[in-house]
Amino acid sequence: MLPKLFLAIASLSLCACSARRPVLYPNEAFRAESKQTIDGEIDRCMSLAKSYTGDPSVETAKETAIDSSILTAAGAVTGTAIGAVTGNVGQGAAIGAISGAGGGVSRGVFQGRSGSSESGRMYRRFVERCLSERGLETIGWR
Repeated sequence: MLPKLFLAIASLSLCACSARRPVLYPNEAFRAESKQTIDGEIDRCMSLAKSYTGDPSVETAKETAIDSSILTAAGAVTGTAIGAVTGNVGQGAAIGAISGAGGGVSRGVFQGRSGSSESGRMYRRFVERCLSERGLETIGWR
């Protein structure tokens, strides 16, 4: 049950951050081009960023897996200690492990959505610079 739950939550965390795109300010360079041209420039810059900095969704998934593993182990240890005091070591360890895994995956989802991982920040800076070199100004991401 726990592996299936973890796999489902991890899959959702990958989907949560994969479709973000820059939002551009409608300056002169933006207004001088068609929507198709602008979308092509964004796609090109995003592709270049993946080539040079790596895919941020893959890096976030790796970071989430590591965080979840660490928090799962910490939760199991804490749960074991609580279970030893209350008289049910196995149940305490299981509850602690599930709590730790949930916290790790939740952290990964929110970190990925906000772009706060180092790989996500580097990817975003690369795309923004690439677009700025073409006169396009990024005002945010969605």
